[in-house]
Amino acid sequence: VAIMTIATVAFGAPGGEKGKPGDTGPPDPEGAGTTCVSPWWAGDYKSDDFTIILDANNPDACVDVLTAKEGQWHVTVENLDGDGVRSLLIVPRDAVGPGDSCGGERRRNAAVYEPWVLPHPDDTRFDTIPVATVNACPGNDEGGVGYFAETVERDTNGDGLIDETEIVMEATDELHPLGLLVFSQGLKKLDVIEISVDLPPLGN
Repeated sequence: VAIMTIATVAFGAPGGEKGKPGDTGPPDPEGAGTTCVSPWWAGDYKSDDFTIILDANNPDACVDVLTAKEGQWHVTVENLDGDGVRSLLIVPRDAVGPGDSCGGERRRNAAVYEPWVLPHPDDTRFDTIPVATVNACPGNDEGGVGYFAETVERDTNGDGLIDETEIVMEATDELHPLGLLVFSQGLKKLDVIEISVDLPPLGN
């Protein structure tokens, strides 16, 4: 039986996606999320369509995504070898952990290989994933920003190193990658899957 569940992950571990759309979990004002790779500006981020390969040795992934246009992300999953995956959670967030969700989904069995649209069409919080900026993903707090702060690392003198670190609670226009988190279950020794992510095109 194919099963789909809308994910509203607030933490870094799989399994926290259960709940109604818009439920981002308990507030954690002490925590501040980071990017997948630091420093991300060294080039280890995606700004165009990309693919992820998962297998038994690499069942999960975290990708920094620097989008320049808001819109839906379209995802396809292909079984390259073996029996495939039992379940797959894909969720874009404004930070890795903790971070506010921009709308994700968990699927099981045959549903994994059907086309994905993020955010899920049934997610009533928003229709599109925003441009990658600081605290871009909205939350349920009164200000509409999100529960979780972001740790913003900056290279102030252009040497490629982190010179300044700031924990930011509010949403700003400063470019900062979204984190695409992927968690799989059930990949065995010979299983290999490919996840293709199509970002919003820059044209009209």
